[in-house]
Amino acid sequence: MKILTTTCIALCFCICACGEPTVNVSQLTYPGRVIGHFGKPLGSRTIITGHYEAALTENPLRVTNIDGTTVTNDILISIRGRLVPSLEEEKTYSFEGYESGEFISSPTWAEPCAQQPFQFHSVFIVTKVLKPK
Repeated sequence: MKILTTTCIALCFCICACGEPTVNVSQLTYPGRVIGHFGKPLGSRTIITGHYEAALTENPLRVTNIDGTTVTNDILISIRGRLVPSLEEEKTYSFEGYESGEFISSPTWAEPCAQQPFQFHSVFIVTKVLKPK
């Protein structure tokens, strides 16, 4: 975790010093290239546990545990999939699935006054509901 934090800090300094990094979409087609909020490549089998937290996102889950490890950083992610129940307050949920994502909102040239900028939005796709059963 310390190595990841150090790497993130170094990357932030590089971005500030050199401008925004450029990534070609062809680089996103190779498995393992894009690491998600869970520290794993997007699409990796993952088990998450958490609770509903009201937010401006669809089915928001505050993640407290990833693959049996307590989360030390703040992760709020949208839960999707045909098996997803409507999340309720004061319930703990565990799901098996994978992290994915999409670009949301409009670019500033199309909607200069958009409240949310054009950005990548992570989602968790549920393949199995583990709790509550």
